[in-house]
Amino acid sequence: MSVSPPILCFVGRSGAGKTTLIVEVIRLLRDRGWRVVSVKHDVHGAQFDTEGKDSWRHKEAGAETVVLVAPGRVVSIGDANGELTLEEVRDRFAQGVDLMLTEGFKRAPHPKIEVARAAVSESLLLGADEHLVAVATDFDPDVPVPKLDLNDTEAVTKFVEESILGAAGSRR
Repeated sequence: MSVSPPILCFVGRSGAGKTTLIVEVIRLLRDRGWRVVSVKHDVHGAQFDTEGKDSWRHKEAGAETVVLVAPGRVVSIGDANGELTLEEVRDRFAQGVDLMLTEGFKRAPHPKIEVARAAVSESLLLGADEHLVAVATDFDPDVPVPKLDLNDTEAVTKFVEESILGAAGSRR
């Protein structure tokens, strides 16, 4: 039986730098041999398919799921009854990886790193009791968790490796 990968959520206000940080953390983890799946939360229900394209037409015609297959890529577009939990997403899409990183999901019961930038706001979204394990920031918030330099992706990645991957006993 395979072991489910741990889930780590990056949360923060719009414009704080979540995407930029996650992209660099993924790149560094990949360079070190870790296999990562990423999940982006979109409360607005963005459309992922392009209107008029064949896959869009298949979905509009009533297909439950459309799978696009190309050399080196697979994309699946399907319906869900409500919003999937992170556990459901992990069970469907994160088999055979070491870590599932998410952008968003601030209410999920999983470890979180809050990304906070002084130019956006010097107040945090989360408190320590909301599964907060660290804050990646460019100021000094008063929190009882590690404060990581937002601009030091190496330090953030090391924290993820030691605190999340190490704690989960993940394999390389």
